[in-house]
Amino acid sequence: MRTSARVFVLVAISLLLSACVSVGSLANRGTSIDEGVGQMANRGILLNLARASRSEPLYFVSIGTIQAQGSSDLRLGAPAFTEGPALFGAAGIAAKQVVSGGTSTYLDNTINTNFQMGVFNTQTFYEGMLQPLGLNDIDLLLHQGFSREMVFYLVIEKAKITPCPLQPGSDPCIVYNDPSNPSYLMFQGAIEAAMEHGLITEVPQSTESLVAPTDAATDQGAAGARAATKAAVEQVTAQSNGDIGRAGSIDFVLRAPTDSPKAQLCFERALSTTAAKKEFDQLTAEKKPPFYCGTGHKRGSAPLTVRLFDGRDYQIVVTTRSIYGIFNYLGAVMNTPTKQQPVLVDYKVPSEVTPVGPLLTVTQGGILGTGCFTAVSYGGRGYCVPQESAQTTKQVFNVLSALVALKQSPGDLPASQTVLVAP
Repeated sequence: MRTSARVFVLVAISLLLSACVSVGSLANRGTSIDEGVGQMANRGILLNLARASRSEPLYFVSIGTIQAQGSSDLRLGAPAFTEGPALFGAAGIAAKQVVSGGTSTYLDNTINTNFQMGVFNTQTFYEGMLQPLGLNDIDLLLHQGFSREMVFYLVIEKAKITPCPLQPGSDPCIVYNDPSNPSYLMFQGAIEAAMEHGLITEVPQSTESLVAPTDAATDQGAAGARAATKAAVEQVTAQSNGDIGRAGSIDFVLRAPTDSPKAQLCFERALSTTAAKKEFDQLTAEKKPPFYCGTGHKRGSAPLTVRLFDGRDYQIVVTTRSIYGIFNYLGAVMNTPTKQQPVLVDYKVPSEVTPVGPLLTVTQGGILGTGCFTAVSYGGRGYCVPQESAQTTKQVFNVLSALVALKQSPGDLPASQTVLVAP
């Protein structure tokens, strides 16, 4: 009876252990895979930034399908006893013949993970990576809660300012978003002006007007062109309908070109400082009002005009970077002395809080320490993004991850090789 009780207890404990392994590991394994994918993605971004800092080629990989398998095998065996007849030894002492045997008891728990990894190296993918970002891409970023100043530093490569603030006359000049370029200080001033004047992007709800409503002459020309196009469409449609059924006739209808809404630059007065609002009011009094957001009109390709604090009007044309260019830009920032790196500043803009601090915080050294949000060792040097005091850098990683994902399509990944990991 005592033996049966021991066997029962052993079976119960083994089944309980098996349930913990098979049920508990499913949740733990799933979250472990999720965490592992995130760690790999962050390390991949940091690895490419390290490559860019060394002027080396960049490589992009992605994990496809992930399959996790787990199995538990529990085998129990109760001991067996055989009693024989009484035996008498030399001393005449009675004894029992006992034979003991049985099967072994063991628990086998096996877990393995299969995943597919692909390298993005197709023409379609790199066309997207090398194409300068459009205003629609920038509009997506600016409306996800990211700092405007951070986004501007990432996506703007250079700006053409007419007239040049530092030169007499009306000649333009180009200022570069490059800390090693002599014009970088002027570019920082342009970013400051953009922040204080509430520069942002929007997608207009209406595309009826091709230009800002302040240009009456151009408005009349655009309205006349639309009326002429509509009349031509009606005329050709009527002629085509009259020729239906005639042998050899070709029926066609001219359709006005579709004009899907596209993002455009505008000034958001609610994000402007008090000094900038005074400039806007002065421009409006001079019948040169700025292009405000929310007017419902399409600007066209005319450059924005800003009146800076020196009392002069400036036209600014911005050139954007590609995603590949953003990686190379941040790699160059890693090589720039700390005092010269881009730093976000809170310009006290209403309804907006800008996190103050460096655009990119990556410590470099020989040995990786603890307290890193993500870290990688490459080329004999350790690169670490600190877990603390690097909020803007984490947002930069978020932006890079989203932009790379936007440029992926089903045809970007070739046939992937399955990699088996069996712990």
